[in-house]
Amino acid sequence: MLIQRSIILFLMSIWWASVLTSYAQSPPITDTSIDTEPAWSPDGRKIAFASTRDGNFEIYVLDLPYFSLKSISQHPAHDFYPAWAPEGQRIAYYSERDEKDPKPHPTGDYLIAYPTSNTVARDGYLPSWTPNGRHIVYHMRGSDHDNYEIYIRDEPSERERRITYTHDQNVNPEFSPDGRRIAFVSDRDGNAEIYTMKRNGKDVRRLTFNDSRDSGPRWSPDGKRIVFISYRDHNFEIYTVNADGTDLERLTNNLDYDVGPVWSPDGRKIAFMSDRDGNFEIYVMNSDGTDQQRLTYNDALDYYAAWSPDGSEIAFTSTRDGNMEIYLMKADGKNQERITFNR
Repeated sequence: MLIQRSIILFLMSIWWASVLTSYAQSPPITDTSIDTEPAWSPDGRKIAFASTRDGNFEIYVLDLPYFSLKSISQHPAHDFYPAWAPEGQRIAYYSERDEKDPKPHPTGDYLIAYPTSNTVARDGYLPSWTPNGRHIVYHMRGSDHDNYEIYIRDEPSERERRITYTHDQNVNPEFSPDGRRIAFVSDRDGNAEIYTMKRNGKDVRRLTFNDSRDSGPRWSPDGKRIVFISYRDHNFEIYTVNADGTDLERLTNNLDYDVGPVWSPDGRKIAFMSDRDGNFEIYVMNSDGTDQQRLTYNDALDYYAAWSPDGSEIAFTSTRDGNMEIYLMKADGKNQERITFNR
């Protein structure tokens, strides 16, 4: 159990938990390859993911109908955290490449965009697009400050604008479904709390108030609620709160870790992972925390759930076959199948 939890804390450092947890670092390259961070294309026909199959982390796209695989970020530096643009023709991702390196060129059907050429992947977080695909929000360290601040990049003009100005950490930004507000994590009031602000950085609102860490905010599809994880109960649990900070609800309640919550496309369900049954497995529950069901059953690590756009399937990462690979299953846990194959 302790080994499993140490693994999950590491995974959270490169996924959900912010730099405020002090675990942030690049994923290790091991003798076995890693396929992780599945991200569905808007039409549900492709899955982008990060893989070390060629020696370092690169972005790949798997075409599900034809089961064809394409590498779209050939570079010696690590590239990961893929996020599809709404129109499905561009993918934003973080890269460790040096700022002097040229921007990626279009590869096949994909115009590759990443927030800024000098963004270090281990300092970043999954980039978030506006609904119209014009802007990307992300956090990074700038040349004039050592702390993490939030930036917005205008893709047509490639202009980058800083929208937070503090001496504290501001991380994990995500656009609301209508693109008008941004949820993020900041320790400006002494510890990591959930905030929202307008896309210009104004009208900052603090949503959570406690002495422990709150992290990983995700907007519900209708923009009315935010799901997040909190350590306020001396272990990670899942909470939701209204976008205005009212009606805070604790959804999970046990002595183990419940982390990685993701909304279903219709907002009725939340998938997450938990080690409540001895090792980390993927679960699903109603958006109010009721009817919690376990979807995976094995002695390996199952994590990083990602709903298909129509909500019928869930992609996830598992080590059940000896190394990290991408799998698919129905939303009820049936028909689990491996879709990437490498060593």
